[in-house]
Amino acid sequence: MRHLYSERRGDGAMAVVFLHGLAASGRPSGMAGHQMGGVDVDPKQLENARPLDKAFIDAMIPHHQRAIDMAKEAQTRATRQEIKDLAGQIIAPQQQEIDRMKAWRAQWYPGQ
Repeated sequence: MRHLYSERRGDGAMAVVFLHGLAASGRPSGMAGHQMGGVDVDPKQLENARPLDKAFIDAMIPHHQRAIDMAKEAQTRATRQEIKDLAGQIIAPQQQEIDRMKAWRAQWYPGQ
């Protein structure tokens, strides 16, 4: 079974939290064999990350990329138009956030 969960962010945009199946264990499994980077990261693992900002960026970029990949998959394979429409609304904002985080990372942590 595939599940989609989205939430409205403070700026009014919709953000996908996950779009994938549930494994027999009840834990999320990635669509097309992918796990969502960042989702499986235990926030407690970030407690000791130094600097936290860099660790956060490093976890969120692949997470957002997976959201884009899954949205593209949903655009081509979903049977319900509502899912296709939502998938279309996910791609550009997620890419903008990736681009913003990459720019911050390059500025704040050059050469790392």
